[in-house]
Amino acid sequence: MAPGALEIKMKKRIFLLIVAIIAISTILHASERDGNGWRTLTSQEKSFFVSGLLDGIDTGFRLGTKDVKEESCGLKNAESFFKNHDKYIVGTNNSQIIDGLDSFYSDFKNRKIPVREAFFVILMQIAGDSEEIINKIVLRLRKGLF
Repeated sequence: MAPGALEIKMKKRIFLLIVAIIAISTILHASERDGNGWRTLTSQEKSFFVSGLLDGIDTGFRLGTKDVKEESCGLKNAESFFKNHDKYIVGTNNSQIIDGLDSFYSDFKNRKIPVREAFFVILMQIAGDSEEIINKIVLRLRKGLF
């Protein structure tokens, strides 16, 4: 075997090992992304978590609307995103969302709901959406209907 081929083979094995470790770690930590896990986070970790969610929304929007043409159906999606972004994100800060999640997860019945789902419930509450609709959503989430 050529000297360079051995190095490439070793790099591939190391890469596959790293991917396996990340995959296993993700599976093991999935339960930490619900209310039970949320309640174990420090204030700083909660802030980083919420910042990541907000940054992910922004990045998703930028990627999803990057090449939208005026005559495309993607324009309607972009307009819908702008409308929802303005309603649910603009003017909302991390501390509001963290307080909302802390309050949401203080109810033991909500603890198995993933943070990503609770996050949107909190945004709806902050925006002043109908309590009736929000309560229906929470009941579905408690049943595991995401």
